Amino acid sequence: MLDRFDAVIVGSGFSGSLLGWILAKQGWAVLLIDSGRHPRFAIGESSTPTADFLLHHIATRWGLRRLAPLASWGAWKDAYPELHCGKKRGFSYFKHPKGKPFVDDAQHRQSLFVAASSEDRFSDTHWLRSSVDQFLVQSAVDEGVILCEATSLQSATYDRSDRLWNLNIEGTEAVQAIVSPWLIDASGGGGATADFVDNPLDDDWMRTRTRATFAHFVGVLPFHEGRAADDPFCDAPE
Repeated sequence: MLDRFDAVIVGSGFSGSLLGWILAKQGWAVLLIDSGRHPRFAIGESSTPTADFLLHHIATRWGLRRLAPLASWGAWKDAYPELHCGKKRGFSYFKHPKGKPFVDDAQHRQSLFVAASSEDRFSDTHWLRSSVDQFLVQSAVDEGVILCEATSLQSATYDRSDRLWNLNIEGTEAVQAIVSPWLIDASGGGGATADFVDNPLDDDWMRTRTRATFAHFVGVLPFHEGRAADDPFCDAPE
């Protein structure tokens, strides 16, 4: 007999895990599959005031009591001191001419400071994704989601007469056949379902020439030593 779920979600990052958590809270039978395992490295994220508001709204709307503290730094630290995050009170931009030392003036015409949070306890947060993603997927599992890690989607066909997806997934054991009315792709850029829904990846035309650098720096002053005299943030070291 085929295993049947109300929804199958591919990808257990924070979007897939959060959606699985919400659906399970409503009584759905949810299968969450991922080709990797938690905890794992991922880049990002940092929240914004709007994102904080929406996160708290989602927690309230769907009854996810454990999620609500993640909406601000103060509540997060009170509820989950072991769950890693950073404080984000704001951010700055600096105009630094190539080959010259950075020099600003009293009017800060070479820099732009953007304040995001009025005080620490309402501060936005920087997420350590390996820690937060594991928290979210574990919360989904605690709510009843079935998690299959090291598992990939091998095939997916939609039966229009039965209005069901017929799926084959493969994990460490063997290929397993599943049916579900909902197949949700939360795999991000991987496009796990692209080959099965007549939606081939065509993102080459969207690619830009931007680059990102991940590095460790030596000799950088602590914030409380390097801050300007008129910086509005607290000068206490983290």
